[in-house]
Amino acid sequence: MHLLPCVYHELFGICCPFCGFQRASVALMQGDISTSVALYPALMPLMFTALTMTALKLSGRRVFGGITKGMLIADLAIMLVACLLKNLGVLPE
Repeated sequence: MHLLPCVYHELFGICCPFCGFQRASVALMQGDISTSVALYPALMPLMFTALTMTALKLSGRRVFGGITKGMLIADLAIMLVACLLKNLGVLPE
């Protein structure tokens, strides 16, 4: 399987906040949830946020309310903490 390389990682030698997203998505599609979470912990929360926002949009409700803003902030926090842990060598790159 051929995945796109992370240009940021190749240029600077450190992981970006999105490193592991492709491999985690593939692992999740293959049913390997633990590997998916280890590679990119924010994937499933991001998917849940996207589904919630889609459901709100389809129901005619306000999409960027307090709940979804909080979910997006939590997603961003997970992404940044995971990026830091990857660069420290705690999580796999």
